[in-house]
Amino acid sequence: MSGDAQPSGGRGRGGGRGRGKGGRGGRGDTIPPNSTPSQKSGGGGGRGNRRNRSGRGASAVDKKAAAEQKQREEEAKAAAEAEQKRLVEIKRRQKLQAEYESSIQSAITSLESFSSAAKLHEDLRRQLDPQPLVAGEKSPLDQARESFEKSKKSLKSDLKKCTAFVKKIKSGSYHTPTELNSPNNPIVTLNLSRYVEEVAAAVAEPQAKVKQSDIPGIVMLCVEMHRRYETFSKALIPALLAGVSGNSGKSDEGECLPRRICIRLLVEFVLHGIITDMKPLVKAFKDAAGVPSEDGKDYAVTDANFIVTFSKAGGHEILGSVPRLVRLDCERLKKEISGEGEGKLANDESVQTTEEVTTETAFVPTLSSALVEKSRLAIELFNSAAPTSRAVPPKMTASLHAHCIGAYRTLTKSYVTTHRRLKKLEKRCEQDRLLQGNLSEAREKGLKDANSLMESLTKSVESLSEALDEDIPLLVEEEVVEEETDGKGIELWTKGEAGSERLGPFDDEETRSFYCDIPDFLSTKPHALLGISEADVEKQREKNKRQYGEDEEAEIVEMSSEVEDTLPMVEEEAEDEENEEGEDVVMEESKGEGAGEENKDTPHYKLMVLLEQELPEASRREKIDEIADRFCANHGSNKKSRKRLYETFFLVPRARLDLLPYYSRFAAIMDRVYSDSTLVTELEQQMHGQARFKKNQNIESRLRTARYIGELTKFRVAPPIVALRGIRRCLEDFSGYNIDVACCLLESCGRYLFRTKHTHKKIAELMDTMMRLKKARNLDERSIAMINSAFFMVNPPPQSSRPVKEVPPLEAYLRYLLASTLEADDKSVSFVSKQIQRLPWSDPSVDCGRLVCKYMLKACRKGRYKSTKAVASLVANLKRSKPEVPSRLIDAILEDIDWFLENPNFRDNQRTIVCARLFGELYCSGVLPSSIIFEQIDHIMNFQHDIPDALRDASQNEMFAPRGKVSQTIPEDEELEEDADDNEKKNLDPTAVPVSRFSKYDPRVPCDTDPPIAVFRIKLVCTILDAISSQVTVSNKSKIDLALASLQRYLFTKTSLPSDGKYVVFFLV
Repeated sequence: MSGDAQPSGGRGRGGGRGRGKGGRGGRGDTIPPNSTPSQKSGGGGGRGNRRNRSGRGASAVDKKAAAEQKQREEEAKAAAEAEQKRLVEIKRRQKLQAEYESSIQSAITSLESFSSAAKLHEDLRRQLDPQPLVAGEKSPLDQARESFEKSKKSLKSDLKKCTAFVKKIKSGSYHTPTELNSPNNPIVTLNLSRYVEEVAAAVAEPQAKVKQSDIPGIVMLCVEMHRRYETFSKALIPALLAGVSGNSGKSDEGECLPRRICIRLLVEFVLHGIITDMKPLVKAFKDAAGVPSEDGKDYAVTDANFIVTFSKAGGHEILGSVPRLVRLDCERLKKEISGEGEGKLANDESVQTTEEVTTETAFVPTLSSALVEKSRLAIELFNSAAPTSRAVPPKMTASLHAHCIGAYRTLTKSYVTTHRRLKKLEKRCEQDRLLQGNLSEAREKGLKDANSLMESLTKSVESLSEALDEDIPLLVEEEVVEEETDGKGIELWTKGEAGSERLGPFDDEETRSFYCDIPDFLSTKPHALLGISEADVEKQREKNKRQYGEDEEAEIVEMSSEVEDTLPMVEEEAEDEENEEGEDVVMEESKGEGAGEENKDTPHYKLMVLLEQELPEASRREKIDEIADRFCANHGSNKKSRKRLYETFFLVPRARLDLLPYYSRFAAIMDRVYSDSTLVTELEQQMHGQARFKKNQNIESRLRTARYIGELTKFRVAPPIVALRGIRRCLEDFSGYNIDVACCLLESCGRYLFRTKHTHKKIAELMDTMMRLKKARNLDERSIAMINSAFFMVNPPPQSSRPVKEVPPLEAYLRYLLASTLEADDKSVSFVSKQIQRLPWSDPSVDCGRLVCKYMLKACRKGRYKSTKAVASLVANLKRSKPEVPSRLIDAILEDIDWFLENPNFRDNQRTIVCARLFGELYCSGVLPSSIIFEQIDHIMNFQHDIPDALRDASQNEMFAPRGKVSQTIPEDEELEEDADDNEKKNLDPTAVPVSRFSKYDPRVPCDTDPPIAVFRIKLVCTILDAISSQVTVSNKSKIDLALASLQRYLFTKTSLPSDGKYVVFFLV
């Protein structure tokens, strides 16, 4: 092949005279594209080199062009991504701008509505003013009524239309203010002079319920009627005042308006000019506010609803105070149009256009010129209406405002005090519920009334705060301060771990699940199958919610049609006492002895098998849940069966204490379905009854009862007060077996009560008393040890927390990659390899190679044993890009193995085994050559077994040569006779071991680091051979055979092998 096609090989001889780096140029073989740089470096001479240089120049130009093209593509891609981000930012800013404009428009609308209402009220008060504007002239109201009297003849007085109008008002159909101003409205077209009292009665006593939305229409109707008919207000206002004071004289409250509506109408009449005499309304207001007779005293508010309704309806025209929301809207609009608000004006130079938007600049909303003009007009209208519009004289306004403020102060004090009392009451009720199991009816009613009062006060205070523009007082949550006891060693339990809040008073998840995750048969079983009615189910759910603190409400599984057909009369049987005696018992008694096989199918026989055979063998959580399921499905509806079950629970053999947790779980399941269990009462009576008799006490029975109550307490079937009473009863006579019972109660449920919030204080006091009694009395060592054991089981001594070593972020990330993320699969290895290659390898201050090797070894030693294969695959993946990683790792492994061979220690055995395993996996991954592996195997077996020169010289002496015709071999048929004097033979001095003059090492040479009984080197060699066993090929088979022969020779030097050494060798073979 000619030289211009491909570069020539470095070692061939060619026709050119030039000499390349690798030797003389010439006709070398064509270098493949994937050849190494050293192979490509040796080119031929002469024209071959010139052509090579031209080819290299062309390839350099192509590479440069490709690099430029790639750079342009990356720039275009980056520009497209930036444009996409800019478009997203534009959409986000448009959304924020729309929200900003909507809020500004809402504020403008609020101010306009407020100002328009004030303007309307002022105009109507001027039109309905009964006082003349100029002396000697008629008032505007008299002029309007004279004008109406003149046009009365032209109006219709049709009986049918007038009656229909009155009925429409009485039925609650009111005209809107717009409809009332129309020329075809009945008030304008009809002559209602004969129906004025009927219209007033229809307004005051409607047949339908009046809503808040109907009040504007009612008020405008009354305004038009008052403008035309003088007797209308005289007939309506006394009825409304009677409704406010409660002296309406109506027996049925539905015949008159609600009190709140009456107050609102009276205030609206004042605002619209219908009412000019404020004395009756002011008197009612003072009575409701409880104005004190002397200055400086607090107001005694008797009717907060009256104060709230009056303040909200009166507003600034009566009280002189602008509502808070209106004031805030006005202030915001002022800031916005002055440029000090959230947005910027549209003519501001800093406002960005759409083309100038970037993701780096902050967004500032823009206030358009139209909104600026609307805001100015709304503020001008508000300023012209709010300060001057008053419906009452200024003196009365100041007086009413002062009374409102005084009533508000009283309500806020009551608000804060009620909140504090409510929290204390809730805490007390929660403690009583946990200690006694439930609350009394009086306590529950008191808690419910307190919550209702707090809700009412909250609404009143919030409404008054808005209307009077006052701040709401902050409700300070009182910190729960645990009272410290005077006991020694008693410490308040605090949650130390992050997951302890979820575990509650239990130490681990398994224990918490056993005592808390109870099957809910009320939600998973048909109620007819359980033999309970829907009313009983609701009562049971309420009881479960109070007792267990859980929401037992769940979707009830509907019973299938088959169950409905087979059990149609279950509920009737549950209600009938005679039927509950059990048909199965009657059938059992009526049948004779000859029907034994048939009796096995009866419910009674199945119940006996369940209680007497299966239940005592239930020693697993799944088994006891299964038995409970079967009992509830087959026998739960029978009261006699449940009674027999509770008797079985109560009569647990005193020697079978292992059954108590499972029986207690069964009892907890039944207690959540049926409420007729007497187990806790009987156990408590038995415990106190056994404590009365000091002679002939059965300690095993007392301990069983105490432990049983403790288990039921942890299941929350027995209230905590039962266990606390038992401990207190034992402490009253703290001697003899009472010490055993008290310690048994503490060991069974003491830690649960100690770690529960509401029983911590009480159990701590009892434990403190017990420790004081221990010191005061002269107890034996057994009792003292029992008391100390129970005390420290409930409240173990604090353990010093192990300091957490803080590592730099780079090391923490490496530990995460190698110890947590790395798995023995290609995807994981590839991901971790890419992440490691991205480390700052070029930074000399960060020794990345050392850190990577360090955490690779840690991942194998302190992590999983199987991770050695993953680490070996990772090292093989990094071999080309980061060659220092395998070199450092191999050096570290060899150093660890050599260090152990020099300093053998049992503590480092597992660490060295991991290194040997990783050493073999590196060979399987292609990181190590076979020569290093087998050299290391020989090194492990021969380390410090060097043959000394003296032994080699002694081996060549004649003492080891055969003498005469005596052969050193023993024929197979010749039996060796035992020496008569074995003791003398054992005490002989050791003789020299014959060695080969060609050997450098011999395992028979004694060594301090490898005595004859040491077998750990065998384990190291077997571990390496086991790791490389999957890579046996023709090329290394002979080396493996030699290694096995050397291992066999090494094994013969050991006097005996322990079992673990034998198993290692057997598994290898």
